[in-house]
Amino acid sequence: MRARGNITDGIPISEIRLDPEQDWSRSHREQLHQAYRQAPHYDEQTELLDQLYATIPELLADYTIATTILLARALGLGETRFVRSSELDVAGDGTTRVAAIMEAVGGTHLVNGPTARAYTDEALLRSRGLSIEYMDYAYTEYPQLHAPYD
Repeated sequence: MRARGNITDGIPISEIRLDPEQDWSRSHREQLHQAYRQAPHYDEQTELLDQLYATIPELLADYTIATTILLARALGLGETRFVRSSELDVAGDGTTRVAAIMEAVGGTHLVNGPTARAYTDEALLRSRGLSIEYMDYAYTEYPQLHAPYD
């Protein structure tokens, strides 16, 4: 980042600039290589990783959006439409904003993480004809490359 204080200064994520003087992308890519080069299927993913770090835009939001789209395409979600909420004429915050975004793009069903239950206004969603469900992350264990670090 170009400057500290992004959180305390209330800078919107859409305005956070990446520092072109810092070579963080090369360093991050190398750390991934060092950590996972022995992992199964790593060689199959090196091209994707290289694409993730090939071009770094000026804004953090642009980088995270491009990364999300690239990963979605790699996972077979090629027909998925991605829209920035800043491109929509929506207002509000919290659940009100989420509902407005859903309505703007024609969504009717929200899938949220389990901790969102604590702050999601389900009654508001239902009053607008929107449904919601919460993910249950029950992961299947698989052999790890490195020892656990509980």
